[in-house]
Amino acid sequence: MPSTWCSISSAGRAGRSFSAAFVPSADTSHPERSPGRSSSLDLRTLYLKDQSLLGSTHQPENVFTDLVRYIEAGDIRPLLATSYPLREIREAQTAFMEKSHVGKIGLVVAGA
Repeated sequence: MPSTWCSISSAGRAGRSFSAAFVPSADTSHPERSPGRSSSLDLRTLYLKDQSLLGSTHQPENVFTDLVRYIEAGDIRPLLATSYPLREIREAQTAFMEKSHVGKIGLVVAGA
């Protein structure tokens, strides 16, 4: 299940979900995944729970620098789904393409 769909279906009544990026899936075996630059979403999930879905394509320059500052200060932390050693990059890419994770997939570089 794509992470945006997990976010939307997990949100409570009057909840909000935010998407700043879209990575299309080539997997056509699931109706909720569409190939190309589109996405399938049952809008009833949004309106029956009075939810909002927000998207963003551009932000002022200070938004990114502020975000980095919040992360460095420990005020917010990205959600890590899992991590792989760099030598297992193929497995990490496979996990990413399966779209069954919520959060980031990290690569651990030895000695870094």
